[in-house]
Amino acid sequence: MAEQEILVLEYPDNVRMRKEMYLNGPNHCAHEIIDNAVDEFVAGFGKCITVEYNSETRVMIITDEGRGIPVAINEKYKIPQVQLALSSLHAGGKFSVGGHMSTTAGLNGVGSSCVNAVSEYFNATVWRDGYEWNIGFKKGILSQELKKGRKSKKTGTRIEYRLDPEIYPDPINIKDLEKKLKQLSYLNEGLTIKYNLGDGWINLKSSTLLDYLKDITPKETIGKALEFKGEKDNTSVHVVLNYCDGLYSNTILTFVNNINTLNGGEHLNGFKAGIVQALKGLNIKDLTQDDAIEGLVAIVNIKTIEPKFEGQNKLYLQMPEIRDQVKELIAESFGDELKKKKTFAKQLASKINLSIKARLDAKKARENARKQKKALKSTVVEKLSDCHSDDPEKCELFIVEGKKAELLSLNLSNCGEV
Repeated sequence: MAEQEILVLEYPDNVRMRKEMYLNGPNHCAHEIIDNAVDEFVAGFGKCITVEYNSETRVMIITDEGRGIPVAINEKYKIPQVQLALSSLHAGGKFSVGGHMSTTAGLNGVGSSCVNAVSEYFNATVWRDGYEWNIGFKKGILSQELKKGRKSKKTGTRIEYRLDPEIYPDPINIKDLEKKLKQLSYLNEGLTIKYNLGDGWINLKSSTLLDYLKDITPKETIGKALEFKGEKDNTSVHVVLNYCDGLYSNTILTFVNNINTLNGGEHLNGFKAGIVQALKGLNIKDLTQDDAIEGLVAIVNIKTIEPKFEGQNKLYLQMPEIRDQVKELIAESFGDELKKKKTFAKQLASKINLSIKARLDAKKARENARKQKKALKSTVVEKLSDCHSDDPEKCELFIVEGKKAELLSLNLSNCGEV
């Protein structure tokens, strides 16, 4: 057998053939470009982004008022910086610690280039250095070299793309995209988001995290919503929460640099631990974490340098140091609120005690049921012995009532099986 050569996949084939390693569907593609636009706002450049999607043509257009992707020639690779950023994995301006882009959503430099690779076409318009610049790609390959256009005083970037239907035949989920845009509006106070997803233009003006909490709170609350903020070691923590009367579940949303960490992570673990620690000051007997968060509606928003996630989808945060920071903030701040607001603390303690009682009663009921079942199985009916048969013609089942019903099924031919 002839020796086979080792196959090395290069860009854009490495992304197109293994897209699942980098992207999680059409909506994730849009998120990557939108996150880049919001990152410019977070860095202090621009106050508005626009998102436009045509469900018939499946063309997406995202525009920001940021600095614009650099267009100068890269000294090492001898190509424009914008070309390098949009068509090379792990290329971008977000890698230096302490710079403007240090608390951005994406730090691995693969987002835009991956979307480019899976797009039928991907065009960028950049306003920078006093001019408008244009560059284009088809399926990740350069189709139009960077071209210097008319003079312009504005700055920013406009990305227009259409996903390759051979790779992503399904359209974007409009409801999920709209939810994402609303989240970004809540999480970034001062940012205006304008979007048209097919039903006309909608203007999301600046909102706050407390507005977001109010939007997701389903029932009447115990007291007013609480808000806590803290910053330490280049990590800021912003938490809002309230407890709902009559709510037996919980809703805790977590975000890191505007990314919704759907599977939680160390920031969520720290938040829950901090809640339990604070509630211990109320001297509640038999308190567990589940009791402490029953009826809780909260949002935990983290901004940190170089966040560490599990995978490109960024669903889980892996940073134990943030767990300790969040726990400390919540334990101290929430604990202080409980000491100051006696009525709120009393009402909350009453709710939690009811939850504990219900949990303990249910546990006792389960234990009693197991004991009763065990006692019934241990009872033996005198002068009868177990008999077994695999022949259904020789078996008959009696269904009777009474305390020992399961023991009183008798086979008429003495070969029955209970």
